[in-house]
Amino acid sequence: MEKAILVANNENEYRKIFKDIFEGRYNVLEARTGKDAVEMIKRHRENLCAVVLDIGIANGGGPAVLNAVAKAHWLDNMPRIITSVRDDEADRTLATGSGATDFIVLPGDKDDIDKRISQAIEEGKDTASEAKEDDRSPEGEAVSEKDKDSYYKKLFEKMLEFVGCVSTIKNPDDVGHDIKVKGYTKILTDYLMENNPELKLTERKADQIITASPLIDIGNLAIPDSVLFKPGRLSNEEYEFIKSHTFRGIEILDIVKIGWEADFDKTIRNMIKYHHERYDGSGYPEGLKGDAIPIEAQIVSIADIYYALTTDRAFRRAFSKEKAYTTIIEDNSSYFAPVLLVAFKACRDNFEAWADGNLHLDI
Repeated sequence: MEKAILVANNENEYRKIFKDIFEGRYNVLEARTGKDAVEMIKRHRENLCAVVLDIGIANGGGPAVLNAVAKAHWLDNMPRIITSVRDDEADRTLATGSGATDFIVLPGDKDDIDKRISQAIEEGKDTASEAKEDDRSPEGEAVSEKDKDSYYKKLFEKMLEFVGCVSTIKNPDDVGHDIKVKGYTKILTDYLMENNPELKLTERKADQIITASPLIDIGNLAIPDSVLFKPGRLSNEEYEFIKSHTFRGIEILDIVKIGWEADFDKTIRNMIKYHHERYDGSGYPEGLKGDAIPIEAQIVSIADIYYALTTDRAFRRAFSKEKAYTTIIEDNSSYFAPVLLVAFKACRDNFEAWADGNLHLDI
């Protein structure tokens, strides 16, 4: 049977590039979304000899597709190419971290594309005979309704591990951010769930908030280091760059996410986009005020601010825990809902114990 190359891209003009190059030598399969790409990989895996996945395809970008099928080992011995219209370092890092073997900037040179992919296909043939399919992996099979939450949570945690590695490379002095913010978020969320039934925080919702909390600043991956780590005062233009990390975070999420439930998707988007909104309306990006700010964003905002205040920054030394507490409760109290301030006061001892490494949390 004719060998196939899968090309997944939203745009006809970019899919056509690969059709023009390979049609006649290979069966060129086309997909327009990440979901379709996963299904086509599963259906045609025995005949595939290469996959070309765009980083921005809908319903899960190329890196997310590779992550979704990784444990099935269907693509182990073939080229796994990620494409993008941008020659962007963050895109290249996402591609490499997801297991891509090459990164091609489109539209590119057709002769160069042909040479790179054809050579990689030949190299893959040398080892393909030694590979064995592993159809037992749940990553490549349909997931029952009963196991969906567990499946997508594991998939999300794998994504978190990758993002954490990238973040550490970008800022090796801030390796504790993910775990610390997650801990502070859990302390607050657990308290609110037990003491504030009017907030209607279910166990499912609380788990989503805690799980997603390390990703709120994922958009910083798209901010230039010269701005993000500037030791002095930011210019107005640079500050606008910093503020853009909220919607850049949503863009990155669209690249790496695939398949999780709609309510979880809404929760994490709210947290990424709105964690810098303030209760008095002075925040960004939309200047939301009061209870118009989603509760998940309000919760993680306190967790993130407390962590930031108690951590060294390029432009200042870390605050003491006492000063951080006073800054939130007194100096910036208008930033937070009254119910959040009450909860933070009640959780002060646990916040400080977690900061010092003297509190065990199951996270």
